[in-house]
Amino acid sequence: MRKSLSILAITNILLWLFCFFIYFDYGNKQVWISFIILLILISVFAIRNMHDTQNDLDELVENAYTLRYYNYSSDETIQELNHILRNFRNQTEQQKASIKGMSENLQALLSHLTMGMFLVDRKKNIVIHSKSLPNYFPDTKIDFKVLDDISRTDIKSLVKQTFLSTKTIKKELRGFHEGDLILEVTVVPILNDVQETEQVLVLLYDLTMIRNYEKLNMDFISNASHELRTPVTSIKGFAETIKSMPQDEEVLKKEFLDIIYNESLRLEHIVEHMLTLSKVKKTQLQKTDIDLNEFLQYIGNSLKHQLQQKHLHLKYDLEANVIIESDKYLLSQIILNLLSNAIRYTEDGGDIMVITRETKDNITICVKDTGIGISQLEIERIFERFYRVNKGRSRQSGGTGLGLSIVKELSQILSGKISVSSQLGQGSIFTLTLPSSIISEKKEA
Repeated sequence: MRKSLSILAITNILLWLFCFFIYFDYGNKQVWISFIILLILISVFAIRNMHDTQNDLDELVENAYTLRYYNYSSDETIQELNHILRNFRNQTEQQKASIKGMSENLQALLSHLTMGMFLVDRKKNIVIHSKSLPNYFPDTKIDFKVLDDISRTDIKSLVKQTFLSTKTIKKELRGFHEGDLILEVTVVPILNDVQETEQVLVLLYDLTMIRNYEKLNMDFISNASHELRTPVTSIKGFAETIKSMPQDEEVLKKEFLDIIYNESLRLEHIVEHMLTLSKVKKTQLQKTDIDLNEFLQYIGNSLKHQLQQKHLHLKYDLEANVIIESDKYLLSQIILNLLSNAIRYTEDGGDIMVITRETKDNITICVKDTGIGISQLEIERIFERFYRVNKGRSRQSGGTGLGLSIVKELSQILSGKISVSSQLGQGSIFTLTLPSSIISEKKEA
């Protein structure tokens, strides 16, 4: 605008000089006066128009930032500028909204991402990181702003190596959280236009549960192979012995055949328990109302033969009139395994008691015996697959080492838990706790 005013001033000066030239050359005073009047009118009109244009532009710029549309100028140039600025403003607002949405999405992702993640630039600054990252480095009390804030030198070494090699590196690291945590670390280079590593993305994935599960599977296969081999070897050995025996050794043959039969039963039990464990996670609950007292006494009666063989006394201390809603088959498998375990480890003439108690929050079913008991060191392991407190006694009595594992798995499916208290030489108490929400009603007394 100032430039336009300067041009106008120069133009006026030239016109005035032209007027003086006409006056002194021709001496026509009337023409000279008319020309001066015309010049004054043109100047006034031009100045007024330029002031209007300046005001229009000022208002146009102001409105462009407040999203108010300016439509009342008659100047086509102003209208065109108005249209351009309006489009620019709309595009700017759309881009701002898009950037804001992307930022909010990124923050939501970083807040809810369970795996550890951080992004490092060439200056070794941590640009962003997931909210869960401190969980992987509990010994780091400061915020993660630079690479040196990461306490693990092996991870920092992988980052530096990736900046140099521009290749993705994946490595499994141990020793986190005092050695309990196993992490898969993936370091990914982010390249620029000239294929140089501009930033490095580090991903930390917790493999601890997967590796522990793999170890359990390997242990299970190893133990299962050993457990299956023992009865198979016995059956094969005694069968070969019988095959080579004289025909008149009937008594010895019968003894060996009894051993073969018992070993085949043990083999059958192992296979049945292994099949039960393999299917337990896929079990669909089929809940029905169960009269708990009748149910427990029915299971106890089904074991009468085993109880009589060892002259054991099965007693009951049951709360009256308790109805629960549960899966009858799964619950029966839990109680059968607990009672069978008590029979197996209780000396001849001992006592076994089934106790029920109901509270506001839960109902408990206890199986108490006067057996050999369990040491405190072994209590922590008795629910492991194939673990036996007394291996020789368990094999002799037909135990598979899987019964209590089945009890634990089935208890969890029923939303319950199993616990044990015991002392060596004084017996054990196994307690099944079920939530009170499964109690459907109370019978009328």
